[in-house]
Amino acid sequence: KRIDGLIDYLDPRSSDVFMIQEFRDNSSGRRITKYLEHHGFQCHRPDGIDSTQNSILIAAKTLQPVLLNSPPNQWSIAAARIGDIDFFNVYFPQKQGKKIVYEWFLKNAEDFKHTVLVGDFNTGCNDIDLQGDSKFFCEIDFKKLSSEFLVDVYRHLKGNKREYSWYSSAGNGFRIDHVLCTPDLLSRMHDVSYDHVTRETLT
Repeated sequence: KRIDGLIDYLDPRSSDVFMIQEFRDNSSGRRITKYLEHHGFQCHRPDGIDSTQNSILIAAKTLQPVLLNSPPNQWSIAAARIGDIDFFNVYFPQKQGKKIVYEWFLKNAEDFKHTVLVGDFNTGCNDIDLQGDSKFFCEIDFKKLSSEFLVDVYRHLKGNKREYSWYSSAGNGFRIDHVLCTPDLLSRMHDVSYDHVTRETLT
């Protein structure tokens, strides 16, 4: 089963933090949290989410949930302080549905310090983060968030390299999964990469 492969991939011996998107609080999701908790991880996810709704999960050996101020919905954002860093795990809606999530971050990002955003933004830059004739919704919002308030860690370290994190049924690539951080953390960012094996075999 797919869930068995995902659990096998989550190696608690070699990772300090897990940020999982498209997490569902159903029997499969509970298998994941039970496995991580068995290995000493604390798990944090939004409460009260329907078991059919994709959401997010943060897991770490020690974490302190961060209370969000008037989040745009119940399932797109979870935040936790791990060490001295505030981690936001994100799963943005499709198309124009993601607009309210970008607006929330643009409203609050000015106050972020020692902060990392990780996850599925469902957006990138049209000139370098996609193949084919499609265009990203909310590209302007992503560019503003990742240049005026935060830094796209991949672009900071890899320059204009083209790489994609998701492929359509037509075979076109899209870089929609990102790590953004506040400028005060840039000196601690040494590498970033995409594990394409998992995309091809598990997800």
